Amino acid sequence: MKRWTCYVCGKDVVEGQLFTFTNRGAVHLSCLQKSMGPKLYRSSTDAALFELVMFANEGIVKVKNVEDLIEDEEVKKLALEFRKSLEGFAARLTNKLVERVGA
Repeated sequence: MKRWTCYVCGKDVVEGQLFTFTNRGAVHLSCLQKSMGPKLYRSSTDAALFELVMFANEGIVKVKNVEDLIEDEEVKKLALEFRKSLEGFAARLTNKLVERVGA
């Protein structure tokens, strides 16, 4: 299992948790939300963008959990492809959020 350190709280970040990466490193989504504070909610667009980041990362965790149950290799490859696309999209959303709000 991969491990990183959250740059906000200093605790471990492990696969299966809701987290993302910014240019500063790994961060729990709850810590990112706290670090952005009220700035995150100064506009409905920024708040909605954070929700999209949450949805994408929740999807990553869910797909990863399902991958372990799949026995068929073709279906396993599809699940991996889906997760990788979610990871890429989550990264783009996070970058846009950090660009707009800061981190």
